[in-house]
Amino acid sequence: MEIKRSWQAAAFAGTPPLESLRFLVSLATFRSKFNTVERPYKMLFIDIRRAHFMADAQRELYVEIAPEEQVLFPDRMCGRLIKSMYGTQDADQNCEHENGNFLVGEWFAQGLNSPCLFYHAVRDIRIEVHGDDFTCLAHEAELLWLVTRFEPRYEIKGRLGRTQRIAGKCVFLTAF
Repeated sequence: MEIKRSWQAAAFAGTPPLESLRFLVSLATFRSKFNTVERPYKMLFIDIRRAHFMADAQRELYVEIAPEEQVLFPDRMCGRLIKSMYGTQDADQNCEHENGNFLVGEWFAQGLNSPCLFYHAVRDIRIEVHGDDFTCLAHEAELLWLVTRFEPRYEIKGRLGRTQRIAGKCVFLTAF
């Protein structure tokens, strides 16, 4: 016997706590033995293009084929989704599972209280994930390594740019 849950519970996707972003910014600006003037922490913001289409569909779901494609399918057929798609109830949840599986596969530890927080102990990289947006904190060499891990799998909207000091703080600009 299958117990049906409400669609709200079945389509839950975690949201990172507001304090996590504040914590990352605080770590980036606070000087310590890990965050020195010679080797400062830097922040990287990664935005994934078409992130929902990267996640596998977790349930059987069919969509109507667009009218312009009906020429190929004259019998008014429908298509079964293999990948997740924007607008479906579980798209965000599927995307969250995809992000989590990818980062855990790269040896990140997932947060116990929030599935949106990740930490790589060896490389000292902290990541907050909100949908398809990744906020990362680490030293520059580690951020460059992280980008090389993302690029084969995802299409990234921005790239690392030059460093500039603004109001006494080191800011890592994004180049497009």
